[in-house]
Amino acid sequence: MKILNILAVLVFYWINDDLQTKTNTATLIIYRTKEFWGTAYEVRINENIRVENFRTNNAVEIEIPEGVYLIESKKFDSKTSKLRIDAKAGNKYYIKGIEDNDFLLQALHLRLVDENKGITETQKLRKIQKTVPK
Repeated sequence: MKILNILAVLVFYWINDDLQTKTNTATLIIYRTKEFWGTAYEVRINENIRVENFRTNNAVEIEIPEGVYLIESKKFDSKTSKLRIDAKAGNKYYIKGIEDNDFLLQALHLRLVDENKGITETQKLRKIQKTVPK
């Protein structure tokens, strides 16, 4: 009987810890819709989370702890675009990448979009990659 009680307590703490971990995170969904040129970019979050080869018609879903994040997109010959987000636990943030092709310059501008617009646009995408940073 003591073993069952101990197991019940351990399971309770394990489930409670798992729920707290999930509620202490925010979700970033970075996506790009179909574009004519569609060059691949690298996206960095606080210089430690990298999404390489980020192409059009794709999305990346990343669970992050609550906090302030600087999200950058760049390519070796392009202008760096930066977006700062104050992520709150339990929220989803939809970030759209919009490529700008100028005569001499390319850039992937990152814009925070409304959740309804983000849901609508990501449903049309070919692939959503789920990533959990280590």
